[in-house]
Formats: sequence, C-alpha cells, structure tokens
Amino acid sequence: MDEMRAALMEFHLLAGSYSNYCVSPIFDAPSNVKAEIPQEAKSSLNGFQQRFERFAGEYGQFAKSLSESRPVLHGLPYWISSPKPLA
Repeated sequence: MDEMRAALMEFHLLAGSYSNYCVSPIFDAPSNVKAEIPQEAKSSLNGFQQRFERFAGEYGQFAKSLSESRPVLHGLPYWISSPKPLA
C-alpha cells in the first residue's frame, strides 16, 4: 500500500501541475488576450475545458473514495482545480 500511496501522490502532482501550468494560463488569460482568440478556437478550447472538468471531477471522486476506503490511504489529495470556460 505504501507504493500505491506514492503512485497516487505522484499522479495527483502530475495532474495538478498540468492543470496549474498548462490549462489554467490559457483560460485565465487577460480579457484583451481572450478577445483576440477566434470564435472557432474558443469553441474548441471550451470543449476541452468541459472534458478536463469532467476528468477532474471523476478523478476527485475516485481518489476521495479510495482515500476513505483504506486507513493507510486516508488524507490523499483528491481535488484538482478546473478553470472556467472562455467567455
């Protein structure tokens, strides 16, 4: 279970880092930058945002239930931020 805990922590770090450093900067860009994005690209990005949000939610449910199922895994992180769609 120690190896499982370490693998889950590593995956959470990877997914969280991807969200923070790759996904969020695109969706949290200043409004003047967002205004320059073509509508077709915005639509595609918003589709990605919805899939990413679904992944983050499903991952969170999985990690939380896993954390609660085994005392040795109690306290595992399970929340990953998900940005708002482009306006």
